[in-house]
Amino acid sequence: MADANQPGDVRETEEQRPHLGIGRVLASKYEIEALLGTGGMGSVYVARNLRTRKTWAIKVLHPEMSGRPVVLQRFLAEAQAAGVIGHPGIVEIIDQDRDGDLHFLVMPKLEGEELSTRIAREKPLPLKFVARVGADVADAVHAAHRAKIVHRDLKPPNVFLAHKDGRRDIVQLLDFGIAKLMDDDNAATGGLTQTRDIYGTPHYMSPEQLKSAKDVDARTDIYAIGVILYEALSGQRPYDADNLTELVVRIMTEEPAPLEKLRPDIPPAMTAIVKRAMARDRAARFPSAAALRDALRIHAGTPGDTSSQALADTMQADASTLSPALAVSTGKKMKSGLGIAAAVAALAVGGFVAFRPSPPAPAPHAQPTTPATNVKPPDHPAQPAPPPPTTEPVPAPGDATSKTKAPPPADDSAGKPKPRKVRKHTDDDGMPVLRPQ
Repeated sequence: MADANQPGDVRETEEQRPHLGIGRVLASKYEIEALLGTGGMGSVYVARNLRTRKTWAIKVLHPEMSGRPVVLQRFLAEAQAAGVIGHPGIVEIIDQDRDGDLHFLVMPKLEGEELSTRIAREKPLPLKFVARVGADVADAVHAAHRAKIVHRDLKPPNVFLAHKDGRRDIVQLLDFGIAKLMDDDNAATGGLTQTRDIYGTPHYMSPEQLKSAKDVDARTDIYAIGVILYEALSGQRPYDADNLTELVVRIMTEEPAPLEKLRPDIPPAMTAIVKRAMARDRAARFPSAAALRDALRIHAGTPGDTSSQALADTMQADASTLSPALAVSTGKKMKSGLGIAAAVAALAVGGFVAFRPSPPAPAPHAQPTTPATNVKPPDHPAQPAPPPPTTEPVPAPGDATSKTKAPPPADDSAGKPKPRKVRKHTDDDGMPVLRPQ
């Protein structure tokens, strides 16, 4: 079964695809020493600069891909994106060149492993580690968003845990090859991104990205980070299915298995962060990658924005109402057979994935209790409480046993305003307040 990481109609496996031979020299400068890995667009090699003798990682576009203008432009756009962003958490592109029909990028050779490898070996991962890695990813993504670039293919294989300068597990984001310029209306890419073009890995794609590659913004990356957090904390993807059609339907209409049941040791505030990042309604997600970063730093034990503690304090309240609200707000749009069918048809060009059954949807949570310090006073002062009722013996019919009841209150309310009933509302942050009815 083919891997959905490979775009278009690419179906060759690593064993089937021809590779550059050891000792091959590219552009009279880089000598190939070893193959690191291969994918749908290209292969990555270890190469040594013959002039400086320094070792680099060389990403070479597959020869048959260089004849496809869209693929070639996306490949070369990776160098441009990395250069524009200039963040230490994003792998730098040192050089961009070609050798005949071979186009290649030169990058630092990293020591370490992909986050996907770590998850597969040690799942589930520790809370503080996941929160720190997630915060670092969000910080790098925030830098990309500030440069008006959306990654669109965030997933564990594209999060590299590097070892350098005596430090371990330094986050390095890879593969900006399908990045999109925000607010470009396709002008910057020459109309490369069409409504029906789908790029990315379906398991980590937001509902809006599944429906249309054109209709994505920074919030699609926030969704993908949420999926990465869920997988790292639980050891499984939030959505899987027996086929691509079922996977798309589940992502658009169902809730994943409750993270708190898969990892009971995780604080409710952390599960609320993941749920908010993965909200199907993008308006309900974090407003920015920086906000997600600050919320995660609370659990990573690293300093963040001073406002992030207040954000974390409201997370549990947000989570209690988020899932039911989204089920209602997105149900009318996402359960449309036409919309889902269009998304599935668009995804058909992206290959198929190895799936496994998805867990059942979670039950909605109960509304948490609210401390008195979070309750606002009513607009009008409450009336004084009436005195406690007095009791007197009242013989029961046919029985000598006495019962007690309160006498009717005296009719002294003439000319006095009646106390107003109080109804519970929530403020802009989702915190309950009391207001008169």
